[in-house]
Amino acid sequence: MLQRSFIPWLSLLSLLALAWIQLPPAALAQRVDKLKLGYIPIVDHASTFAAIKNGYFTQQGIKVELTPMAGGAVIIPAVAGGSLDIGYSTYVSIFIARERGMDFTIVAPNSGLSPKRESYVQIMVLENSPIKRPRDFEGKVFSVNTIGSVDWLYAAEWVTRDGGNQKKVNWLEIPFPRMGAAIRGKKIDGMYGVEPFITIEMSRKGLRILGDPFSEVDPHMVIAGWTTTEKWAKGHSNLLQRFVRAFYKGIDFINERPEKVAGLLSSFTRISSAMAPKLRLPIWAYPMDLKALQRMADLTHKWGLIEKRPDVKKAMWPTASQ
Repeated sequence: MLQRSFIPWLSLLSLLALAWIQLPPAALAQRVDKLKLGYIPIVDHASTFAAIKNGYFTQQGIKVELTPMAGGAVIIPAVAGGSLDIGYSTYVSIFIARERGMDFTIVAPNSGLSPKRESYVQIMVLENSPIKRPRDFEGKVFSVNTIGSVDWLYAAEWVTRDGGNQKKVNWLEIPFPRMGAAIRGKKIDGMYGVEPFITIEMSRKGLRILGDPFSEVDPHMVIAGWTTTEKWAKGHSNLLQRFVRAFYKGIDFINERPEKVAGLLSSFTRISSAMAPKLRLPIWAYPMDLKALQRMADLTHKWGLIEKRPDVKKAMWPTASQ
């Protein structure tokens, strides 16, 4: 009797085991993995916000902890020091970090440009400024967020392509939020505007857009993405795969539902719901455009930010090309 009654229990246990095996990885997880991300609260991160709001990270068993930061100059050291797991940075900063001996690798691309969309980076001057073209900045004060950054790099190339000498430009570091006051106070002659500050300043009148170094130098430019150290990536291979999978779903969402971008920006940043729909936006795309990334690497080398011309394939983790 004991043997007969035991058989149905064996069958039930087999069914339960089969159901357990078929559960998705997130459902099998006994705990949720925390992931510390350093990011910049700007329009580029609509894809990240979409992944958070739609639960894509949760579905992968990940709890994201976002830390807002000023830019790659502070994010890169934080990742290197271990206070962040993954950080958001321009690729220029990653190339510089790698040449300095840090084992940074690009794990996922994010924002870039397309000729089909107006750039979200613009050079602005006063309406009555005598500056009419890039080379007119010789002898003038031109503000960038950081000298030696991607913004400075493309502005220097922009001036040079127009026949100017970038060494004769008086480059001045000013945080993006303070540039508007500086140009209206005539402390600078031109500002490197990014969204939402372009829309803010243009709504106040008195300024005009002169041009855009990014799209005029490379209309298919790739700009920034997620990075971490190779050591961390090797030690957290499964977690990294799940992070990238969820993040790419966020990119897919905003590309399929562009009308949702404004709401995401107003929910996750200080950009108002009235302003969000007016902003110029980047494009979001994956996998990495290797040719565009190599063009950026070559420009970084040309202007002396790195000594050796890098092979960009060596700067990428497999997740960035999948």
